[in-house]
Amino acid sequence: MTNSEKLVHILKLFSLRNMPIYGHFYRVSEMSKIIAQGMGIKDPHKLKIIKDATFFHDIGKIFVPDKILLKKSSLNFEEYEIAKKHVEMGIDIVSTFLQNPEITQIIGQHHEAYDGSGYPAGLSGDKICIGAKICHIADSFDVVYGGRCYCAASNFEQAIAKINDCSETQYDPDIIKVFNKCSDHINKQLYTYLDNY
Repeated sequence: MTNSEKLVHILKLFSLRNMPIYGHFYRVSEMSKIIAQGMGIKDPHKLKIIKDATFFHDIGKIFVPDKILLKKSSLNFEEYEIAKKHVEMGIDIVSTFLQNPEITQIIGQHHEAYDGSGYPAGLSGDKICIGAKICHIADSFDVVYGGRCYCAASNFEQAIAKINDCSETQYDPDIIKVFNKCSDHINKQLYTYLDNY
């Protein structure tokens, strides 16, 4: 079993706690690849790094207690601080198996916001790597569209609109433009034929 396969096995075990999570990882990874290609990234090595990193982006949540991960209402301050630690936990897990700084950089920055309001480091603008910016959009869109225990699902058009509402604050506006151009392809490729979100 390769190290990547070991990480996939960890995710499958994680899915026993939270059933939609494996599908979420798959869709975020595939969506990130589509967006990256839409941005003109053609190098197979760079695309693989983005795909791998975005597939494992939230693996650190395996260490977040169920009472926080599956809570049906907003997290309080203390709970939110615990939940945010999944980023550094994810870096620790993935770096143990893959030892690829580009992958761990994407994982470490995927909750950073374009305006600097994200975490864990409060990075902004060009200080956030491209892969993390892409992942942030793909991750957020999949959550908004599908819903979670703490937020209702949206239809596809509503989810697109909600992501666009956060352009220039949460998300890089240039990547949002690419995301919008790719949205029909994303819908057909990842959502049209889903029997169970």
